[in-house]
Amino acid sequence: MIKQKQRFISYASRRIVIVFLLVLLFPPVGFGNENETIIRDSEVWDLPRAQTKNIRMNPGTVLTITSTLYMDAGTKITVEPGGKLVVDGGTITTECLDPWLGIEVLGNPDLNQSPTSNQGWVQVINGGTIANAETAIRAGIKTFSEERFNYTQTGGIVQVENAIFSNNQTAIEMLPYNNTNISYIRHSTFETKATVLNTVVPDYFIKLITNNIQDISGCTFKNYRNVLEPNSLARGNGIYVFNSNLKNKCSSLITPCPPTEYYPNKFTNLYYGIYVLSAGQNSYISVIKNEFENNYRSLYLSGVTNARVTSNDFIINTPFEENGGYGMYLDGCTGYWVEDNEFRHNGTSATGIGLIVNNSGTNPNEVYRNRFIRLEQGISAQGTNKDYNTNIGLQLLCNDFTDTWADILIPKSESDRRLGIAAWQGDSTFMAGNLFHHHTGVPYNDINNEGEHITYFVPYNYDQVFQRVIPQSFTANTVTITSVLLNFPWSFSEGCPCKLSIGGGGNEEELMQQMAESSQQEEEIRGMLALMVDGGNTNELSWDVYMSTSPEAMELYDELMAISPWLSDTVVSNAIYKEDVLINAMIRDIMVANPQTAKSAKLMDELNQRWTPLPDYMKAQILQGKNFISLREKIESKLARHLLDKAIAVSSLARIFQNDNDSLIWLWENDNSLASKYNLAFMYLEMGQSVQGTAVLNNIPSQINLSNLQQSEYQQIQILYDILASLAQEGKGIQNAESQHISMLLDIESESTGPAAVYARNALLALQALTYNEPILLPDLLKSRAMETTYQTMLENLPTKSLNVYPLPARDFLIVEYVMDAEAKGRLEFTDDTGRLVHTMEVSGPVNQQIINTRDWKSGWYVASLKIQTKTMESVKFIITD
Repeated sequence: MIKQKQRFISYASRRIVIVFLLVLLFPPVGFGNENETIIRDSEVWDLPRAQTKNIRMNPGTVLTITSTLYMDAGTKITVEPGGKLVVDGGTITTECLDPWLGIEVLGNPDLNQSPTSNQGWVQVINGGTIANAETAIRAGIKTFSEERFNYTQTGGIVQVENAIFSNNQTAIEMLPYNNTNISYIRHSTFETKATVLNTVVPDYFIKLITNNIQDISGCTFKNYRNVLEPNSLARGNGIYVFNSNLKNKCSSLITPCPPTEYYPNKFTNLYYGIYVLSAGQNSYISVIKNEFENNYRSLYLSGVTNARVTSNDFIINTPFEENGGYGMYLDGCTGYWVEDNEFRHNGTSATGIGLIVNNSGTNPNEVYRNRFIRLEQGISAQGTNKDYNTNIGLQLLCNDFTDTWADILIPKSESDRRLGIAAWQGDSTFMAGNLFHHHTGVPYNDINNEGEHITYFVPYNYDQVFQRVIPQSFTANTVTITSVLLNFPWSFSEGCPCKLSIGGGGNEEELMQQMAESSQQEEEIRGMLALMVDGGNTNELSWDVYMSTSPEAMELYDELMAISPWLSDTVVSNAIYKEDVLINAMIRDIMVANPQTAKSAKLMDELNQRWTPLPDYMKAQILQGKNFISLREKIESKLARHLLDKAIAVSSLARIFQNDNDSLIWLWENDNSLASKYNLAFMYLEMGQSVQGTAVLNNIPSQINLSNLQQSEYQQIQILYDILASLAQEGKGIQNAESQHISMLLDIESESTGPAAVYARNALLALQALTYNEPILLPDLLKSRAMETTYQTMLENLPTKSLNVYPLPARDFLIVEYVMDAEAKGRLEFTDDTGRLVHTMEVSGPVNQQIINTRDWKSGWYVASLKIQTKTMESVKFIITD
């Protein structure tokens, strides 16, 4: 201990001597008082010097530092509006044991940055270095009083290129400024070394707080410290973004920018690489071609709309565990473009998770064409990622899994009753297209769906090199695999085309056309469904079921069977509860005739609650519906495809129009989706037109049919908007929220998982009024296995098969084998994949075989049904090939 103290005193003494000599040899120039030195004329400091007082630069002065400036601990440099500080190959640091405060570049938030004399201006160029500061550069003044931060004199210009920021607690902090900003950060190094000062705990290298700088491009963010715990905050973090744009610069003038022409940033050995929060601001987030290596949590986005995350490289070394690390996390985001990212572990054993999608909400979204290599889990889709009325939501398409233990996970927490992703993954023309690894050591390793049922479309015919397109290990009780016979064998390149070269969907004209065509198709299909579902009147049919009495049982049964398979879950639910009218056999027939009902966990739960339970064999007959996809479901999957295509077009156009408010207003006015209306309202608020934004919100109920969940979330959005509008009227933003606002935000945050709750949570996090650790849910393999076992056991209760067809696939003929009661007379019906009746024949019992000539039948899937009177005894699906 004595030797350690002696070494410490010796080290401190050397520093004091060095500073003393520097003060003697190179005293600071300028005038001032005992606390600061004032720079009144432009100067070049090209020799080392020490500064024991603050430095303040007057307007109209330029101070250029080309040598080393040693600042005393606790001192700072202030650049007044109109002043300019240039660190051109020089260094500003300290030789003290404690950090210096850093540079404050001041401005006027009400003025533009043109002319530049309106604002203070700092440039760090040509290897210029700033080290050992609390905050190396801050654009504005940040104080803390009355339990909140106050931001003043913001708007300063910060331009950094080929610079070095070393061992600072925070390197650059850009405080709120709403005008066009010419600041940028390019081709620079941000580092935390092992020699960091004792009192410095690394925070974020860069913080953007409601401040839209030009770009952050070609930079390196690295922690060199040997931090033993991988989840330690002592690693430090890369970039923090709140209500701000984030993008890296393209080196080409070609539009859209070629994917290879973006200047990449690299993030290494950090806790968070990039951490982005949005509280409803229409910020543009673009993360392209970046490298993330050995970070605990590389990329976190929350509440962000229309983000682009493409062509990034994630190297993952942290295990997949509760509250653990990950490659990328989308939390309450929508409209995102996630493509061509590679998530991998470079070791010999699979480690970590690539992508987590948490609560994307009710909008159509997709995760498309990414690569997952040597991971414990590829993708996990948590929480609410679908609309429970329309089944529209998140689709996971064309992702490639290699050497992964498990590929797709839809986990369920104890508090979640209804969760999941879009009911249709792909459709009859666009296959889901994921390439699975088929790991043998983990059950349900291709698709483990603990949420609501999904129908997963795969090609029947495909190039043999793409056998991985067919999932082999999945939870059969919650996943239906539907094969589609295509005109040509499916291949990955043709079935999953890359969208990078066309900007996510095409140029402006092509996207406009896609939006118009998808809207037209949507309108036509919705019109068809409105006529067919429940005979065109759900409310009336529901009322008829609700008011029915026992003497009307047969009449009601015939009516419901006649409308099948077009019954809605609402009508079937009412029918299940009318136990005094519709006996078990009737309910069984109705649900068998509507096979989509077998895929509804809610309806199956209600079925189990009848006073007189259905026999197991009847339940098994209903559950067989999971193996079929009705004409209605095929049409609804087409609707889902058109809605996804339209959503992609709208999001892509929003990215193109990011700097054109008039075009954005036109876009969101003409898209009748809830997400676009929210975007439009918040855009008006940002433009200072809160009254127009309020009008947009007030018109939503008359324009969009809101579900109960959406209605609740809409009310929360209105409350949040009123908070933001009241602050805006005072010339303030959410960062200026006071205690009464924080109380209201806490109420919103606790109400739901919808967009308002996410925005409120992010605002509270930015205000440091809330702590939040994004949830990471693990699969419950024991529960999945138990549910799968229950399902398979139930199917074993099926009566002896009464219908069989072969050979499979068939070509010129089909042999149909059936079993009936000796005196029974029935009918065989054959329908194609559109539900059209193509052949029928009368049959009689007890056992027989019939040969059907199928030479003139088109290639495709068919359903053979054995019917006795109006009752379908059994149906079998088969395929005809050329």
